[in-house]
Amino acid sequence: MRNLNVSRIWDRARVEDAVVALAVALVVYLPLEPAVLSGLSGPAYSVFRLLPDVLICIAAAMVLLVPGRRRGVGLVILWALAIVCLAIVTLEALRGFAPYATINALRVLLRYAALGAALLAVVREPSVVLRRFSWAIVVVAGIELAVAVAQFAGNLWPMISGSRSFSADELLGFGATMGRYDRLGFLMAAVVLLAMTRSVPGPSALGRIMLIGGFVGLALSSSRQTMVGLALAAFLFAFLPRLKASARASRLAIAGVAVLLVVLWPVQSYLRPQFSDPDAVAGSTPTVTAPVVRGSTALSVDPIRNFRLYYNLNLLPWAAMQEPLLGFGPGQQVSVDANESLQAKVAQDGMAWPRAVMYMNDSEYGSLVIQFGVFLPAMLAVLMLSLAFALLRWLWRRADEPWIAFALAYAVACAVGAAFGPALEIRTVSILLWLGLFGGFAIV
Repeated sequence: MRNLNVSRIWDRARVEDAVVALAVALVVYLPLEPAVLSGLSGPAYSVFRLLPDVLICIAAAMVLLVPGRRRGVGLVILWALAIVCLAIVTLEALRGFAPYATINALRVLLRYAALGAALLAVVREPSVVLRRFSWAIVVVAGIELAVAVAQFAGNLWPMISGSRSFSADELLGFGATMGRYDRLGFLMAAVVLLAMTRSVPGPSALGRIMLIGGFVGLALSSSRQTMVGLALAAFLFAFLPRLKASARASRLAIAGVAVLLVVLWPVQSYLRPQFSDPDAVAGSTPTVTAPVVRGSTALSVDPIRNFRLYYNLNLLPWAAMQEPLLGFGPGQQVSVDANESLQAKVAQDGMAWPRAVMYMNDSEYGSLVIQFGVFLPAMLAVLMLSLAFALLRWLWRRADEPWIAFALAYAVACAVGAAFGPALEIRTVSILLWLGLFGGFAIV
């Protein structure tokens, strides 16, 4: 034991291998997680539900404590996240909120940002690591697409055989093993963007297969927030400098197909049974048989006509002015016993609080400001924009960098989708968002 050389065991290469292995494993595992957890209950469910986050904490601690040269930016961001979280937990405790509730809310929001910062701090060959991520996305997306097609066929056959009738919307809205339609939608959008930016090495036929499969999966999910985000991302990235005419045309075509899906696809009216959701928020998911109204295309901030516009353009600014520093507290956006002034505001605007709770998470931005005020969302926005602008400057000079283009395009799709759903807190979305941005920044 006297001759044990700790630095040789805990060197940077070993830490990098551990962090990269964890990140790649999570990219594959998290889409499958709801199905895995559906067979568990009690302590076993809790252990496996929290295991990925515990492993991320261990990885972050290793990066912070292991000696050796590391990228300073990643370490600074890790320390900043730790200090901000400690400050928020302390201040919320002084206001009477249980530390567990605050830690849980911060965990859901920040865990993959911490993983991305840890990766940035130790990665030595980012191009090699990013190829692994690309292939991990393709592999798990193939599994999810196969399951979604099987779910669709399982509903279609009774209709063909005449044993049961389905409306068009009941044949859509599948989540495969992921538990929710929007999770499947964002994963399929990632596949389309990987193909669009040619981030997966291989023959052109593979890219065409990915495009077709991605759009089929997106259609089966019927996730309009993802369709809108994908359309805008593809459209914007069609106007990068030094693109070939064929690449520009293909990106505009992708945007056009996504727009057609938004316009032509039926809106899902009912939620079908889903696998267990590791991050389900109490009150946020209606019963299977309850009709789900997901907002309207009406240009109105009336919560009954268009609750998403109401949350983003009415309730969000009001909450920011009422509680700008810390917000109303963790979980208040879906709490039955939420702050009285928050409930009174919603009731005054014409929406019953139980209904508001049911759909509150359909605006990620409104949800964040209500819970945390302006400071934490602003900090996250600064972090995301700083990474994005660094990648954009690099991409503007070198339009042939596939992963950077993918990371930026996916970030745009997520930022747009977050106005219509909990995109930034969805595990399978958040991990691709942050690993994409931090992984791209490692190249710059």
